[in-house]
Amino acid sequence: MILKVYPASGRCPTGTKTFSYRYRTRSGLRRVTIGTYPAMPLQEVRERYLGYERLRAEGGDPQKKAKNRHQSVAEVTYAAFAEVYMDRWAIPRKRTHAEGRRILNKDIIPRIGSIRMIDVTRAEIVAVIDRISQRGSPISANRTLALLKRVFCFAIERGVLEHSPCAHVRAPTKESRRDRVLSPKDSDDVQPLLISITRAMY
Repeated sequence: MILKVYPASGRCPTGTKTFSYRYRTRSGLRRVTIGTYPAMPLQEVRERYLGYERLRAEGGDPQKKAKNRHQSVAEVTYAAFAEVYMDRWAIPRKRTHAEGRRILNKDIIPRIGSIRMIDVTRAEIVAVIDRISQRGSPISANRTLALLKRVFCFAIERGVLEHSPCAHVRAPTKESRRDRVLSPKDSDDVQPLLISITRAMY
C-alpha cells in the first residue's frame, strides 16, 4: 500500500492523504487509488486493500474493477452526492450541519441538484452565488460557496471527481471580524484569566 500526502491547493483547500494499491502484472507495475483520508475512514481503506488482495489471489485485475466502479459513480447527481457528504462527513463532524442542510435545500439543490457531479461547471457555480448576492445577501453567498467547495473537495477525496468546478471562484464579499463587547458576566469570567496571565508575564 502507498500513501501520498498532497498539500492544500485550489483543487482541494484542505489537502489530501491518498492511499493506493500497487501490484505487478506481466506488463509491469499497476496502481489503483483506494481512497483519501479522512473522507474515507481507515477501516474502509483497509477493507478495500484486502479486497484487492483477494481479487489478485483469484487472478482478477483491481484496475478493471476500480474502472467499473468509477464509471457508475460518475452518474451520481449533485443532490445524491450531497446526501453522502451530509451523512458521512457533515453530520458526524460538524455542529453546523443543520445550517448546511438549510443552504443545500434553499439555494443549491434547486439550481444544480439534478446535474451529474462530473457535469457541474464553474459557470453554474458562479450563477448560484450571483443569484444569492443579487438578492442582497452577500454573507449568505459566502457561506454557500464555502459549502459548495467542501462538497466538491469531498468528492475529490472519494475519487468521484478529479477537479472541482469551484476552483478559482472567489467569495463575493470580504468578511471582517466583529468586535464583541463583553457583558458584565463575561467580564467576571475573563478577569481572573487576565490576572493570571499578567502575573505570569512579570
